[in-house]
Amino acid sequence: LASSSEVYQTPNKIPTNEKEMLKVPDVYNPRYSYGSGKIISELLSIQYGKKFFSKLIIFRPHNIYSEDMGNEHVIPQFIKNIKKSKNGYFKIKGSGQEIRSFMHIDDFMQAFSLIFNKGKHMEIYNLGTEEKIRIIDLARLILKKMGKKLRIKKTNMFHGNTSIRCPNIKKIKKLGFRQKVKLNRGIDLIVKNQKRKIKKVQFKWTKQLLRNYLKEAAILPPSTVSTAPVVFFEIAKWKNALATSSAFTSSNSKFPFI
Repeated sequence: LASSSEVYQTPNKIPTNEKEMLKVPDVYNPRYSYGSGKIISELLSIQYGKKFFSKLIIFRPHNIYSEDMGNEHVIPQFIKNIKKSKNGYFKIKGSGQEIRSFMHIDDFMQAFSLIFNKGKHMEIYNLGTEEKIRIIDLARLILKKMGKKLRIKKTNMFHGNTSIRCPNIKKIKKLGFRQKVKLNRGIDLIVKNQKRKIKKVQFKWTKQLLRNYLKEAAILPPSTVSTAPVVFFEIAKWKNALATSSAFTSSNSKFPFI
């Protein structure tokens, strides 16, 4: 199940481990709707999975990034805003003192492969890195990599954003995870790949094909494959990022998504 770091909202402890309390501070604030949905999906999966799933693994990604991730995410959004700037500055939301940790798509695929093959039934795993950076420093790093000299204009942050998010990743480290793409190199890769056309891979995965794959992978017991009402995996959200990952496009890939 693809959950999210958003379920932690404002965590009590940094780095944040998987036992952190999940929170919905204000049901009327649309900013919390995404995290709320993820909490609900975790609850449904766990309660349904206790009875019907032979293997259920929940993972909570922390700021995954890639050259083709989509402009709703901070790194590609910064690059887009810098490219479009015509008045000597570009905008960032918040004070710039907010802290995040980012994970390159290749490291994500390494971690995903580990939990897929070695993860335990009914376990929850943070997927991310412990490499923290202030948003203002991230903006400056991207400007430097792009060879641009622009002023950074700070704007109001959405009400409900947390000031810091960094995962405790001891559990995936025990499975063998090691960060290979540091943020500095990851930004280099993105900026370079933005300059050339990336061939997008079309994903064609019918419900039946997905069910067959899950059955072969022993994620669902044979008796429930045909009756399981829903499979919680956000293929659509990740498809563009996964298409550019070397882990997915290599000839030795174990993942039959492409």
